[in-house]
Amino acid sequence: MLIGRNNFDIDDLKDTDEFTVQTTRGGKLKEVSCNMYPNVKLTFITAHRSKGLEAKNVIIINAKNRITGFPNQMTDDYVLSYVLTDAEEYLYAEERRLFYVAITRTKDTTYIITPERNPSVFIKELMTKQKIAMQYNNVNNNIEDNPTCLKCDSGKLVIREGDNKFVGCTNYPMCQYTNNYTEIIKNPIRCDVCHDFLVRRNGSNGPFYGCSRFPKCENTISLK
Repeated sequence: MLIGRNNFDIDDLKDTDEFTVQTTRGGKLKEVSCNMYPNVKLTFITAHRSKGLEAKNVIIINAKNRITGFPNQMTDDYVLSYVLTDAEEYLYAEERRLFYVAITRTKDTTYIITPERNPSVFIKELMTKQKIAMQYNNVNNNIEDNPTCLKCDSGKLVIREGDNKFVGCTNYPMCQYTNNYTEIIKNPIRCDVCHDFLVRRNGSNGPFYGCSRFPKCENTISLK
């Protein structure tokens, strides 16, 4: 079962080479076919209409931090909250209840699709307060061959950009491993002392490999 916050959330799959979407039952239910896996039965429904339903596996889509994401930010009016005497204690309180309905529709596993750079505020809460890790998949660049994170042992190391480029874990913010040496992505050589990465350096006697954690780790290996 695919669950969206809005009816139009499924429109991103329409008219694509990967999926076919057909409307049934008077427009209340949409059948989705994946051309790569034609035998897999997929249905799309909104979170409101999913109440009381169950599926073995649930995928919640459009968990983005935007006005029409999940939560739908048009439902909570900041100005109106000042004049209502029964204003909810939590931001997006009704949306929060609806999100709970969506994630509990499964008999087995619920998957939530969210963008890495602009996730829903609900996703941030799940990751920080409930300690639910994120699995990162880059649809544009294959990262399967990237080094595995040394800290969490489940994420992949990728290049990120802040004030400067650096290496971070795809499970951030659950895992906050960083490394300032981006060359370790293509040339991951493990330090046999601290088990971090060795990077190429230049010394008075020529180039050598030194630990990226120097001066905490002073391990070196001669290029010879």
